[in-house]
Amino acid sequence: MFRHATRSLLFFCLLLAACGSRQWLPEKEEVAYWDARLLRPTYATIERSRNLDSALHVFDSLLARDPAPRTPFVQAARPGVEAYYYYFIKPNTAATARHVDQFLSHFGTRELQARYPRTYMGNLLYGGELAFRLQQYDKANEYYFRARSTAYSYLSTCERSGFFYSMAMVLYRQKSFSHSARSFLEAYASQDICPAQTTAVGLQQQEIQSNIGLCYVHLKQPDSALFHFRKALDVAHRFRDSLSPVSMAMIRGVVYGNMAKVYVERGQLDSAEVLFRQSLALNNRPGYEVRDAQLVALQLAEVYDRQDRFGAMRPLLDSVRAALDSIHDNEGEEGWRRLRYFYYRDTRQPLQELAAFKSYIGYRDSLATQQKGLEQADITRQLRDKDQDLQIRLLRKNNQVARVYLWVSILLALMAIVIIFLIWINYRRSRRNLAELTELNARINLQKAELEAANREKDRILHVVAHDLRNPVGVTAYLADQMLLEEQTRENEGPLQMIKEASGMALALTNELLGLQHDAAPLERRRTELGALVRTAAAMLHHKAAAKQQTIRPEVPEVPVYLNGWPDRLQRVLVNLLSNALKFSPTGSTVDIQLTRTGAMASIAVRDEGIGIPRELQNVLFDRFSDARRTGTGGERSIGLGLSICREIVEAHGGSITVKSEPGAGATFEVQLPLAPENAFDTLPADVPSK
Repeated sequence: MFRHATRSLLFFCLLLAACGSRQWLPEKEEVAYWDARLLRPTYATIERSRNLDSALHVFDSLLARDPAPRTPFVQAARPGVEAYYYYFIKPNTAATARHVDQFLSHFGTRELQARYPRTYMGNLLYGGELAFRLQQYDKANEYYFRARSTAYSYLSTCERSGFFYSMAMVLYRQKSFSHSARSFLEAYASQDICPAQTTAVGLQQQEIQSNIGLCYVHLKQPDSALFHFRKALDVAHRFRDSLSPVSMAMIRGVVYGNMAKVYVERGQLDSAEVLFRQSLALNNRPGYEVRDAQLVALQLAEVYDRQDRFGAMRPLLDSVRAALDSIHDNEGEEGWRRLRYFYYRDTRQPLQELAAFKSYIGYRDSLATQQKGLEQADITRQLRDKDQDLQIRLLRKNNQVARVYLWVSILLALMAIVIIFLIWINYRRSRRNLAELTELNARINLQKAELEAANREKDRILHVVAHDLRNPVGVTAYLADQMLLEEQTRENEGPLQMIKEASGMALALTNELLGLQHDAAPLERRRTELGALVRTAAAMLHHKAAAKQQTIRPEVPEVPVYLNGWPDRLQRVLVNLLSNALKFSPTGSTVDIQLTRTGAMASIAVRDEGIGIPRELQNVLFDRFSDARRTGTGGERSIGLGLSICREIVEAHGGSITVKSEPGAGATFEVQLPLAPENAFDTLPADVPSK
């Protein structure tokens, strides 16, 4: 899981030397000298030839030609090279640990440890890491103790970050994730104050941030985990100019895989799959983080299993198997066996499922035994100390047992009396509470019945009022229609036509209140010119505006704007909006109604200079029978239906209606209508108000 951990420990002596203060310059200068002239060429030979003898030959040749004195550091460098080979090129933990021990043997005196404190502590931490892997826990604890002593004796706060980092790794393996996260944060904080922010520091800082994110993944804190994963990418980006493209790709691949785990925990499998694929594309190739790619491939296979995509899951498992055969990894092996068992189980292959299950359980139990020993490594000594303390306390308390028994008996008797008393008090209180609750329940039922009766009476009155309005409104419409059949002057014909249309709209409203339109057949849509509707609405309300010395200014484009809709309904929307604008505007003000077209949308805006609408009322303004009713500037009253009906009509046309207003600064109602093809809507839904 921590792919760069051991590499970081192996080079930690170089990292510490890079951020040291001037009083330790001799070690810093010596490490930098031999790193440039001896170690880098040797490591490059190992990576290129993958042969230890060739690398040692280069090491010996370079050393023989160099005139510098043979210090303890350069004498210890040869086993350090061998440790590098047996860890990264030909993995052999025991051989690596043996050569690290040889390296440390060159710093056996206090004087040398004080002269090379960074190098010594870095390799102690490296040796402790290897000892843990070999389950040599006493040796590991001894190395970590010596590393801690060295850090606090000779190193600054900045340079102690390596110790905090190593402790965090141990705590992570022991599954103490909260303590591990704190130690990683201490390591990061220590490094962040280092005066020289080198590339090596940047590499480990991004790794620490990624590791903190993994701790939070295990602690089920996904937001914190994503924060630290993104911070790891930010750190790497900060050092991008000094990092190779390969290093940046490896870092991104590892972090993407870690981020995907968060989305898996959240159940966002599609997002997790995208990140897993990006991670594999970056690292599943030679020379990159192939071990991490193995685990990412297994996690992606598990996503496929959860999605029942077994056709994609099987090839992925086969590719991981091939990779594990060449590069073994315990975590990857366990994950592969577990997912193979899941595959046969979910694809209903019982014989293969049984064999895979046995293989998985056996391997898991062997790893669990190792993990148990690891988790108990630091606890064993504490348990032994606590056991000794417990024995001492028991011996001291033997003489007090009899006295304790007596006092316990007295205390129990007193407690029994108190408990009986409390039970009696609670019983009386419960009876009293029950009586009060019964009375309250009866009151609530009575109030409910009264409210239901009041609601029925309200509905009855509303229907009576609507019914009584139908006759005079209908007569008005009829008379206007009859008068229009006769020859009229131009001055009378316009007002009579407006009376007829307004009466028709009023009659439609009363019919809706009476529920007469619910069973009506849906109306056909037809081609409608919005500019004509705007001008007609303005003309209909001209006399109402003149009564308050107000002016309506219609503005329509020269090019006609058409849509397929129900002109009567749209006319009603415009009349309602203009009527409201006049109602809530002061005498002598101006109301603008503007039609514009933007692409496939038409916009009708009604702006007034009225009293405005408070923000708290704007959220309920379009609700039917809302409490947003207010009195107009001329004492006009409102019933709270107009805007709700407007919204229903506009939404039936596939549009929207919005309001923008500030108290005292007027209001703007904007209707957005799509200019759709003629067959976009065929009929008017039955539940939309109709004329």
